[in-house]
Amino acid sequence: MASPVRANRHGKPHAKIITWLGTYGVATPGVDVQDNTTVRLDADNEPQPDALLRIEPEVGGNSRITEDDYIEGAPELIVEGVRGI
Repeated sequence: MASPVRANRHGKPHAKIITWLGTYGVATPGVDVQDNTTVRLDADNEPQPDALLRIEPEVGGNSRITEDDYIEGAPELIVEGVRGI
């Protein structure tokens, strides 16, 4: 079971972040927007940010989608919302 998340301290800001990044992603070719996706930075670090924006490698981005469907390498932008307990 996931940790409890508050509506105004996380849910609402998270929705605004996703709307912002999603709008940017739709308007910007070569940009990929992801929500709550594991990122493999190296063998010991696999964060799961609330949202991220990555530039596709074909247009100069730093990360890629692996064959097993994870992001590998550092995305260009990671956004974390505020979590309430």
